[in-house]
Amino acid sequence: MEITKTKIRYLDGPRLKAVFSITFNNSLTINDCCIIIDEEKNMKFVAFPFTKDKNGEIVDLAHPINKDFKETINQKIFELYDNRQEEFVKNDVCEICNVTNCKIQKIEEGVFEVRLIFDDMFAINKLICKLQNNSLSFRHPYSKVVDEQRYYLVNFEKQILIQDITMWLAKCCMNHQE
Repeated sequence: MEITKTKIRYLDGPRLKAVFSITFNNSLTINDCCIIIDEEKNMKFVAFPFTKDKNGEIVDLAHPINKDFKETINQKIFELYDNRQEEFVKNDVCEICNVTNCKIQKIEEGVFEVRLIFDDMFAINKLICKLQNNSLSFRHPYSKVVDEQRYYLVNFEKQILIQDITMWLAKCCMNHQE
């Protein structure tokens, strides 16, 4: 997976210094990522979108799953942040992100919660899938409304990626149904 686009919006918060989106292989975009800097503790890090479960525990919605890829992302984002660059675009990457693993949990009859892993580097959690009459539908992990527009934290940018995901999910859900 390669970082092909980022957009950064700079903020003046005491710890929250910027919000950014990041696109991998021109096919998978993660929005509402944050740059957190705590100068008192001499600490800085990138935070990916998360939610809290019913017990108040933090659950990542999308995140890198290996240390090397996390360091690659951190290095690129902090390079852009330190140079006050608002956008980075690399258009010469055409290979899409590949689904390399899928973990599934049945919530109720025909409804599943899924974790997708792309290129063994990045995970998207809490994707909700519905299997009805051998037809599969899924929705993005979470969305919010900004200025009356629905805004997704995770976007699948290419139709071929959506087809790949749908194929994986249909196979996993049907196997899990039995």
